[in-house]
Amino acid sequence: MIATADFRTLPCPEATLVLVDPPYNIGKKYDGNTEDYPYERWVQDIVAWSTAPWTLILGPHPTMYDWLSKVPRPTRIIYWHRTFTLPRKGLRSWTDSMTPILVYARDDAPWHGETRASRYQHDCIDSHSSMADSGRLRRLLREGLRHEWPKHPAITGTQIPKKIIPLITAPGDLVADPMCGVGSILVAAQRLGRQTWGCEIVPGYADAAEEWLEAELTL
Repeated sequence: MIATADFRTLPCPEATLVLVDPPYNIGKKYDGNTEDYPYERWVQDIVAWSTAPWTLILGPHPTMYDWLSKVPRPTRIIYWHRTFTLPRKGLRSWTDSMTPILVYARDDAPWHGETRASRYQHDCIDSHSSMADSGRLRRLLREGLRHEWPKHPAITGTQIPKKIIPLITAPGDLVADPMCGVGSILVAAQRLGRQTWGCEIVPGYADAAEEWLEAELTL
């Protein structure tokens, strides 16, 4: 299900995992949403809203360390090594290829898989970029889209959610994305046999998410 609403106006569903990628327009005025919504407050709101055993936030560029003290302290940080960007010489170039994932978990929350230690001793997950997946989505939607395709400038791919979701959930568990955009995280969960719940404030994106989820069932 996709609710067209501000997630803060809805109760958190009984999910095992809340997995969310920061919307590209957080802290900006875009798509008619003119609220000044700083990134730090968005993280605080997500963590406060979620009642799930696990809440994972796909973080921003590694300059996040400048403001990490302003958000609730994560249980751990996992790095997504974006394998389309090869690490080059030097720490700065290396971190340019990494996206931090903030992990908030209850003490008794079970972890079902293993991550690997990176060269700098952080937990790390390797995954390809979302470029191919975004192209597939556009082709799929062009074939039978009932609504005009919304020009979303920052589609989250399904590759990294596909790696994360089995670490935390079992088939049949509910995965929730309170700012789901065009639905990539929910599609990844559905492909893995999980139930899904999404919320999106922009109606055009919510429509596209519904259609992508429906189309996946017919593939």
